[in-house]
Amino acid sequence: MKESVERALAAFAKKGFDTKYFETAAEAAEWLAEQVAEGEEVAFGGSVTLRQLDLAAKITARGGSVINHWREGQTAEERADGLRRPFRHQHYFLSANALTEDGLIYNVDGTGNRVTTAVFGPQQVFVVAGENKVVADINAAVERVRTIAAPKNAARLNKQTPCVKTGTCMNCQSPQRICRVYTVTAFPPYGTKTTIVLIGEELGY
Repeated sequence: MKESVERALAAFAKKGFDTKYFETAAEAAEWLAEQVAEGEEVAFGGSVTLRQLDLAAKITARGGSVINHWREGQTAEERADGLRRPFRHQHYFLSANALTEDGLIYNVDGTGNRVTTAVFGPQQVFVVAGENKVVADINAAVERVRTIAAPKNAARLNKQTPCVKTGTCMNCQSPQRICRVYTVTAFPPYGTKTTIVLIGEELGY
């Protein structure tokens, strides 16, 4: 385990977060799928990391079901419902744009569905991330989003924003801008059990 990851896990635990560490994505995916009971419906925030874990398929194979707004083949109405329904679920899975060594979760959203659900609604939230998302502090977290997460996600979503061309945030005013809602979670919200799941691999953006 990297020292930075060890420091982050210790900081989150001290603040009252549950913490888990897995050497591989396969191990993490297996454990996460086991947290969902047969017949239970859970919700996902948009996440390349969760896709790389193939977690939705693993949960479905165990008899659970997953609501997510990025599932292919949905109508506009189904996608809109997928953005709002997670508030009513017991379990919510998402990733983070950055996790700091002093125990902060930093996320940047386009619609705000992912970050709002992560802090209010579900009884259990799992924040799943690869070791590449662990940074020293909040300043490094902001820089990580500006130079890595935002440009790569904008390109993935086929957005015509300046960062796709330059590889770094230009603080644009584009109508296609994806960086619109910024949150920092310092402690688990009241009424929500939040588990930080860190993986010893590079995952997501």
